[in-house]
Amino acid sequence: MKKILLVLWISCLSIVSQAQDEKLRIAVLDPTTGGTAMDETKLAVQEIISSTIVATGKYIVIERSMIDKILKEQAFQNSDVADNSQATEIGKLAGAHKVVLSAVSMVGGRNMLSIKMIDVATASIDGKHSKTKICNSNDLLDIVEPLTMEMLGLEANYAKQTIDFTQPQRQTPIETPKPHTKPYIDIEQLSFYIWKQDEVGFLDWKMAHEVCSVKGEGWRLPTTDELQKMSFFINDIKNMNGYNNNFKYWSSESKSKGSAYYYDVRKRDKDNDDKSDADKCVRCVRSK
Repeated sequence: MKKILLVLWISCLSIVSQAQDEKLRIAVLDPTTGGTAMDETKLAVQEIISSTIVATGKYIVIERSMIDKILKEQAFQNSDVADNSQATEIGKLAGAHKVVLSAVSMVGGRNMLSIKMIDVATASIDGKHSKTKICNSNDLLDIVEPLTMEMLGLEANYAKQTIDFTQPQRQTPIETPKPHTKPYIDIEQLSFYIWKQDEVGFLDWKMAHEVCSVKGEGWRLPTTDELQKMSFFINDIKNMNGYNNNFKYWSSESKSKGSAYYYDVRKRDKDNDDKSDADKCVRCVRSK
């Protein structure tokens, strides 16, 4: 009888262990911040993301202490983990299948939160697992949980109205777009597609990259050469000035570690500025 009970107990442990092994292991890194977002919000956002993932019962979240140990041993700074390859390396060292990156920034008096999940094996981001929302500054923590659920592909109901930043926004009401309407402009003479509208407000260089990447695979900031070519078709690119009128657009090109190039499409002039300055327009492009 004792032997039978022992066998049953061992079998139960084996089943539980196997079930846990089948769950995906996720490393949740601290959010990056931009604009005027407060650093003290980072811990709260990270904790809500982690607890939300754990609560689903579908994943194993790697202990924060292990992540901190890896960051220390590898001389990484958690707050600087924005590069996919670096995040993937941390995920591998932590034994994770996926890595969750998030970013918090204040844009035009509102907070923007973006969350994306990187596959450690392929170092790629699935567009379905990359979400961004804009909300009033007081509502930031309220949207973390539902946005995390959306990032995981699970249903979530928002208690408060938010703006879906993964879709183009307009200030004035328009007719409902026809089905299958392309969200980009295709100018035959150009070798790249242009997103129909500028992004909302002014952004710093880092967040400019973020808002383009969340649109899906291939969407990115244009090079200065592409911005110059766009300037010759300014009359064909409707609402080129978008929500602002300074016509200065971030390019994808860095001049140094702390500065990047931008292009004034009205003056057709290339210049550079500090990457942390949230005062440039953003128009995303994608190669054909």
